[in-house]
Amino acid sequence: MNRTARKKTVVSIAVLMCLILIFISGCTRSGDSDNSGNKPPQQVKPPSQAPSQELTGLLPEKEGFRWIYNGFAEYGHTMELKSIVRDESAVRYEIEGEVADMSGGEAEGDFSLRVEYEVKDRSLIMRKDSEKMMDNFSELELIRLPLEKGTQWEQKARHKNGREYQLTCTIQEVEDDPEGKIYTVIYKDKDSNFYEKRRIQEKWGVISFETVWESKEGPVIIGYDLYKEASGYRK
Repeated sequence: MNRTARKKTVVSIAVLMCLILIFISGCTRSGDSDNSGNKPPQQVKPPSQAPSQELTGLLPEKEGFRWIYNGFAEYGHTMELKSIVRDESAVRYEIEGEVADMSGGEAEGDFSLRVEYEVKDRSLIMRKDSEKMMDNFSELELIRLPLEKGTQWEQKARHKNGREYQLTCTIQEVEDDPEGKIYTVIYKDKDSNFYEKRRIQEKWGVISFETVWESKEGPVIIGYDLYKEASGYRK
């Protein structure tokens, strides 16, 4: 074999090797395979947890329910359930209302309120958007499963005064009542005397609220209660 023939043979082999490498590389990319030639395992999304029927049972069943609350120093607010949105992992209750303006229109600020209750697989969460509502936190886990006396959990929550509290939360009492069981829940700060307390009744939601207010004269216990006779569905 002369030099020219040998040179052509070497070039042909080199070109052939390049083509083989390109082919193998293309197959690997198109097949999305690892070095062993096997496809990598697909990531499986964990199934979403269904919202708790026990916790949805603490709230009204349909839109149009109204709450009327009265409390400390002529405080009051009204709310109405506008919509219930359900998906695989949560049920959301959208509520609108207003805080009573006892000044006859002379007080400054926004008296409207918006509240969302969200039921997940193990907890009922409250979110509020209101300048005047007595409740202290814009977001709070109100109650958690199991719905039994002694159930306890911890959560961090930012007060409307800007301070973050480390709350120890406890279902303190469970009462039997003809209109549905009542759960008393206390939310106590670890580092101070601050607390909130709510009573939550089946089908009614929150029926009472209590907290400590730091007045100029010192701490004062304030709160509100549900006026049941005027609350519920319109007749």
